[in-house]
Amino acid sequence: MDISPKLHIVKVVWFNTDYKDAFVNPSPCPVGHRKCVLFIDVSESMEKALGALKLSVSFFKALAGMPRLPDLPKPSKRTNLIGAVTDYLKSETIGVEPGEDVEQRPKVVIFTDGLDNEYKHDVIPVGRDERGLAINRTLPPTSDANYIEERQSAVLRHLTDYAKVEVCLIGLGFEVKKLLKVAENLPVTVAEVQQEATPKEICTLINAAVRRPRPNRVYNGRSRAQGSVAERQKPIITTANVVDSDVPCTTMIAQAEATASTYVLGMKQQVSPEEFKAAFERIEASAGFGFDTASAEGANLRVVKFARAAVLWILNEAHERQTSVPATLVNGRFRTIVQGEFADRKLVGQYKTPINRILGGLVSDRSTGCKLLVSEKVEAYSYTSDVFSISYDKEHPAYMPNSAHGVGECVAAMIASADGWAMPHAGFLENTVFKSRKRAREEPEPAAAAAAAAGYDQPELEPSEMLPVDRELAALDARAEILAREKRQAAEAAAADNED
Repeated sequence: MDISPKLHIVKVVWFNTDYKDAFVNPSPCPVGHRKCVLFIDVSESMEKALGALKLSVSFFKALAGMPRLPDLPKPSKRTNLIGAVTDYLKSETIGVEPGEDVEQRPKVVIFTDGLDNEYKHDVIPVGRDERGLAINRTLPPTSDANYIEERQSAVLRHLTDYAKVEVCLIGLGFEVKKLLKVAENLPVTVAEVQQEATPKEICTLINAAVRRPRPNRVYNGRSRAQGSVAERQKPIITTANVVDSDVPCTTMIAQAEATASTYVLGMKQQVSPEEFKAAFERIEASAGFGFDTASAEGANLRVVKFARAAVLWILNEAHERQTSVPATLVNGRFRTIVQGEFADRKLVGQYKTPINRILGGLVSDRSTGCKLLVSEKVEAYSYTSDVFSISYDKEHPAYMPNSAHGVGECVAAMIASADGWAMPHAGFLENTVFKSRKRAREEPEPAAAAAAAAGYDQPELEPSEMLPVDRELAALDARAEILAREKRQAAEAAAADNED
């Protein structure tokens, strides 16, 4: 029986001196799942617990079904946990109201080593009086002997007594012990990950911490403890007091270990299809389709989906061949014949120019936090498939998905999903016939002959028959051919001079 907690990660926030969203989940919370927000300490002192941190976050990915790992910076700077949580609570409505079901609020999980030493304000609210007004605490100066403990107590009371948030505190490293002792007497679930803990023990501690119910404290519009401290107090969860039911399945532990082994802090993780689509659509809106792509319908929507499928085809070809691929394979003047509903030359003109602009936009886009595509200029290029073969002897821009961030895998997943965002891969291939460029009609290339035999080899259009976009491409082709010829002639002349 599956007894793992049903969690849905809403957001991951990293913090050191600064703080920033590392991951925001675009998916709605499934029915029966508990929302969860992770705060992850990436201050310099966390370097000592880096292995445990990477495994912990990887386990949460497996446990809560995050589509990708959060993008965390390398540990550096000081620790501003107070700033991170207070600013988060200002922007998110997650405090409990009188009579509100506690299960409707996100659980806040904090990974830290406890050394909170960077907060630019002297006062923090730590509770509410009988009228519901804030009870503020003045933080001691750094010279005070109890400076750290006072700050630790203040941030936890801010979460529990002021914001009425359910907190799960997971302490990493040796320095966290004081913070855990402070938290032990508050309505906070506390777990300690010892430095020598094994991967199985770390996963078990986290699983136990998020599964166990919070220590009892009843709220009726203000902070009010029920019972004695001894009755409310819960022991710190350690490897010594976990039980068999706390141990997650071996598959989940193995998955967390495998993920952690390749998790590099300071580097963008794999791009998700949702992130790729969002970036694509922003660029697509100004790519020159001649209509509003966001509200396109009918024939216009089919053109948009065809162009999306064309870009995905180019990128998938590059990913599978592990080499950059020129866009001219799809939108060159005589590279493709569009069939079926796309045989209309007006529709062809609507998708060719935007493809170049979309690819160029994806190269420069950084909205996902990383570079999506890598581009280069190729002077000579050869492409061969079963019925399509072509060689270029002039310069063309070529594109390759950024392998460092899994963009190729992302594109492949989008093609396989066939979710309706783009024309299905099979439909794109059915509506498109790739053909070779005619060079010597009397001795056609084998692939060109096969295409001609299949009825795909249509005569080239005269300039008067072309759409404006095709005439522009034809002029560019002609100019490129002249430049390439001049370049060859110059090289041959230089070689002849050297021989003399």
